[in-house]
Amino acid sequence: LVAVSSAVVYLSLQMMQDNDFMKLDQEMNIHFAVNGVLLLLAYPLMYVIEKTFGFVSMGKTAGSFIVEAYPVSVHPTDILLVFATVVVVGWLTVFFPVRYLQNRLL
Repeated sequence: LVAVSSAVVYLSLQMMQDNDFMKLDQEMNIHFAVNGVLLLLAYPLMYVIEKTFGFVSMGKTAGSFIVEAYPVSVHPTDILLVFATVVVVGWLTVFFPVRYLQNRLL
């Protein structure tokens, strides 16, 4: 979603500058796509690393708490809720500035 939002903003800015689809720089869309794929791989990797090494610890001294590391679990509903929130916030952050610029410049 970050990649899509970035691509939409970039497309909007390019269209305001050039006003021609043939002059658009398609290489930037490849960069946005690679960024999106790397982000999709990074989040599950952080979960696996935290589970493996217990980076989110409760304290430095042994026996301070009942558990040694903060329990982390990922549920499908959490993923959907975060995705929906990112979609809405991303859309709002793109829609209003683009509409303002469109009304002002066109």
